[in-house]
Amino acid sequence: MPLYEYACRACGTRTERMRRTADRLDAPNCPECGARTALAMSAPGKVGSGVSGGGAESFAGGCGTGGCCGGACTPSLN
Repeated sequence: MPLYEYACRACGTRTERMRRTADRLDAPNCPECGARTALAMSAPGKVGSGVSGGGAESFAGGCGTGGCCGGACTPSLN
């Protein structure tokens, strides 16, 4: 299930909830003040070791080192 972030309209508290995509707009009440929350925009997380070779980013195990496609999706850095 995806993780969605919600922001309180009254106090600004941000909270995260795992929800089915179909239920993402059914916002929970704020855990701090009980007021209504709204779905907030948040940045997606980066998955991987954080170590990259040759300046290429390493996502989901690093395609440049084999990863999901055996290195075929890594563009040439020359």
